[in-house]
Amino acid sequence: MAGSSDRPVASGAPLQAMQFMVERRTSGGLPVGPGEAITPAEALAAYTTGSAYACRVEDELGSLAAGKLADLVVLSDDPRRVAGSRIGQIEVLATAVAGQLVHGHWPGS
Repeated sequence: MAGSSDRPVASGAPLQAMQFMVERRTSGGLPVGPGEAITPAEALAAYTTGSAYACRVEDELGSLAAGKLADLVVLSDDPRRVAGSRIGQIEVLATAVAGQLVHGHWPGS
């Protein structure tokens, strides 16, 4: 399964979308297809390996491995370990595209 957004109709913020995938609740707290909820680990996979596979670029993107592009983010917390209701509030500390820092700073630097 691939993670995506309805941007520009929706915010396009992946962590907020992951929170919705886990909680299956509107911003007002109403349930939306609660039987379709997935785990935080499954939501993270949808936005990484799942999206790369859906775009047929899994040999270049989607996971950290030798020979792949180093497109990654450093987060302030682990979305697999925080309460589902907090996933959307996790801060993006740094972003790298093809291994080059384009936002924030590397932890410890």
